[in-house]
Amino acid sequence: MDLNENYLLRKKSEYVVHLLKKSGYSFKLLGGRRGVSDVFESLLSNSEFYELEEQFGNLQQVDQKVKRELRLKLIMKIEYRLKKMKKRLKSDYEKNLDVITDLLNLTSGETRLLECFLINLIQSDLEDFTDNLGSLTLHKAISVWSVMTKISTNEIRKSLSAKSNFLNSGLVELENETSGNNNLERIYKLSETLITAFTSPYREKQNVWQHFFKSVPATKLDSSCFEHLHEELERLECLLKSTIEHGQKGVNILFYGVAGAGKTELVRLMAKQTGLDLYEVTPSNDQGEFANIRERIAYLATSLRALQSSSGSLLLFDEADEILNGENTLGGLSFFQHDRNGTVYKPWLNRLLETNSTPVFWIVNQFDGIDPAIQRRFSYSLGFKPPGRTIRMKMWEQVLRKKQVIRQINSEALKSLAQDYEITVGVMEKAVETAKLMSRKSLLTPKNIRTALDKSFELLKGRKPGKKSFPSKKYQESFDLSLLNTTPLHESLIRALDHFTKTAEK
Repeated sequence: MDLNENYLLRKKSEYVVHLLKKSGYSFKLLGGRRGVSDVFESLLSNSEFYELEEQFGNLQQVDQKVKRELRLKLIMKIEYRLKKMKKRLKSDYEKNLDVITDLLNLTSGETRLLECFLINLIQSDLEDFTDNLGSLTLHKAISVWSVMTKISTNEIRKSLSAKSNFLNSGLVELENETSGNNNLERIYKLSETLITAFTSPYREKQNVWQHFFKSVPATKLDSSCFEHLHEELERLECLLKSTIEHGQKGVNILFYGVAGAGKTELVRLMAKQTGLDLYEVTPSNDQGEFANIRERIAYLATSLRALQSSSGSLLLFDEADEILNGENTLGGLSFFQHDRNGTVYKPWLNRLLETNSTPVFWIVNQFDGIDPAIQRRFSYSLGFKPPGRTIRMKMWEQVLRKKQVIRQINSEALKSLAQDYEITVGVMEKAVETAKLMSRKSLLTPKNIRTALDKSFELLKGRKPGKKSFPSKKYQESFDLSLLNTTPLHESLIRALDHFTKTAEK
């Protein structure tokens, strides 16, 4: 038996013995229809189980005296096995729980309660066994947890209060329906990511962190790619350095504007130039799917709590439109409340924007849906437009230099690529990597880069790229919209088209 199995067996044995010692619970459990035989088969030796197996199958027909005798016999046998279990090194599960406790800043009682929640969910026979207690209200469930864990009911109620780190982590939720129609494990819900973090092989605490937030590597770009934002860079660098120096709380920076304009790369550049460690709220769950809003809020809260003692860190929350623009319609999460009109109200977000110890960069494409009360709480905001041809030229140069092929592409080809493709650095890098593979041992050619770009463009846009032929700036400036004679009026058409474009991009 490995360390994890030994740990789970030990905790499960403790929980079952504690429940059996409570006569009001033990008779319900032993007379139940689910999991009775399974749970005792895992807790007893083979000979002990076979000796009692027949009794387990007839418990619903026997009287209280027989159940009482069996109960005492089971307690004695399980406790005897518990005493014989040698104390071993900590299992991976226990080490992971220690890191999670530290991440969420849990009290000892909260840790033991979370441990009970986790083990009850991942040990299906224990879950089935406790189902025999029937439908429970939250009040009754607290009593059951108190018996299982030997934590006082008052301490459990405190752990389950709205102000506790236990619930405010967002990784643990209480179901709204507590009228008595829930079995024990249905009264609460644990994040799948939390369960995975608990049951994963332990290497070091950073491996546990990565389920919620991860380190972001330094960008390969330099400030020349953002020459058009030179003054903004200086202001931001000064702001970040002063924030760290004075331990200022509530510093939040909003980057908004069209996708692909370099918002994320600029955050990485700011971290590089200030010498600060950059972390990102994990965008996906452990199944590799884009995390839903509940999960991302939980990851954000966990990240900030973990980094609050680190004075040299920045946190990136990319693609935050769903949260900041009020696009969600969720209820029930401890962070969210709804007024009578169903409008989402976010007191938790207001508090976060005022109290976070680690500066946070928030990145959105749309900003017009952000509540003014939230907008006012940002320390600094910066709007982004698509990078122009000159900036794209510099990005191409840096990408080609990074890939060590700068000498294989002449300046005219470079200008043409910058002119014809409005793309991000990531797409440039992928196109060059693909082109190098297509070229094999021969020299890299602009044609191969264009082929890779065209295929990427066709995949993303659903059409082949067309050559752009814009009128000169002179003609654009002299064009008079009032000369248009349209039905409906051109102002309405432009507004409709603008709305359509923003919606399509989103």
